[in-house]
Amino acid sequence: MKCHRRFHPLPQTVSIIVGMSLLAMIPACGGPTTKSSGAVPPDSGPKTPAGAPGQWVSFAPEGVGFRADFPAQPALSFNPPDAPKDDKSASRLYTYAWNPAYAFTVSTTSLAGRPLPADKVLQYFQAMRDNIAVQLKGEVAQTTEVERAGLKGLDYTIRLPEKRAMRTRVFFKDDRVYQAIVMGTESEVVSADAERFIKSFEVVPTGKK
Repeated sequence: MKCHRRFHPLPQTVSIIVGMSLLAMIPACGGPTTKSSGAVPPDSGPKTPAGAPGQWVSFAPEGVGFRADFPAQPALSFNPPDAPKDDKSASRLYTYAWNPAYAFTVSTTSLAGRPLPADKVLQYFQAMRDNIAVQLKGEVAQTTEVERAGLKGLDYTIRLPEKRAMRTRVFFKDDRVYQAIVMGTESEVVSADAERFIKSFEVVPTGKK
């Protein structure tokens, strides 16, 4: 049996914490090895029930400010894990996982008190990407500038150890960073399901679906 490494959060930037929280879903050596489909949220923090596999849903949580197609209803967790549900400074992670090592997540992170000028957004994303790659001992495999609903963003893939990868599409609006992330093997992060999820992701007005 091939053993996957477990990555743990480090106190760097909020974006690194969110990214590494996702990588913590990968089973550690001797840990769970189930291959069954199902919603498997990150292994810490409050959670809400998720839907059954194979039932794609257009998901737009009220007041959060994004919409994305998920393979099924995602589960909600927080970073830090013990944050109250009404804590606007905590990162929210909405996750659906086909198995413990193949997951679709949208995260929202507040940058309140840290203004980000419009002409510096892409530079911020590039630095965030590079920091995550260093912390996870990976390498940047591809980067593409994207635009949706008038927002400029970045779509990038980080190649990780053991032929795994993380693909991310990220936008910034109203002091919040919105990320759609697919974790899996190098082939899974470019699969038709991953493409549907990533390309459906958009930032929308809060309170409106």
